[in-house]
Amino acid sequence: MEYSVPHLDMQVIDTQGYIDKTKGLYGLIRKPLRPSIQSQIHKMEKQAVVTLENPFSRARFTVGHFFYLNSRGVTFFKYRTNMYGKPSILRNLKTSLKNNRRMINPNFKEHLIAPFRGRVDFVLDKLGYVELDNDDGFYGGEYWKVQIPKTLRSVIRSPSIADYIEFGLGSDKFLKTFHYTRLVEVQTHLNTKTLLDDAIRSSDMDTTI
Repeated sequence: MEYSVPHLDMQVIDTQGYIDKTKGLYGLIRKPLRPSIQSQIHKMEKQAVVTLENPFSRARFTVGHFFYLNSRGVTFFKYRTNMYGKPSILRNLKTSLKNNRRMINPNFKEHLIAPFRGRVDFVLDKLGYVELDNDDGFYGGEYWKVQIPKTLRSVIRSPSIADYIEFGLGSDKFLKTFHYTRLVEVQTHLNTKTLLDDAIRSSDMDTTI
């Protein structure tokens, strides 16, 4: 399934293995990698767990090196990926950014994901999504940090579409409850208080379909 979110100028892909060859992934990765795209679609039926050394670990979670997620304030989280690329944990962000040879234009910017509890979807424009399940943290805790390519749009969708699939909620009613929240881009010249104030105000930008 692919559909537009006009408010955010995004194409959301929810069908495992679906790729539009005229846009999206083919315009992001280098040509030598394109013939093997279908073989690198990871279809996960069950959640997997990322375990961290401590709540303030600098380790980064990635899928296909399209983003680098730092889940601050938790010692573990669960995930399920629905996009191209292999999930992995990286210990050195600077090295990963420097050696990212997968993307045509690997220019990354840091963003914040507001605190959440339970399942949400980290949606990447025209690529797919990663289901994130936070049972360890608590609402109002740490903001998660994520590095995303400057040219790639992304949002947090809540609740996760997995709730619709697993609990059999009526499609029309459930789809109207989806909230898409823009991530807050980190500006290096802002202090922490200003940044978090902006993040809170960004909740007014939530959109529904």
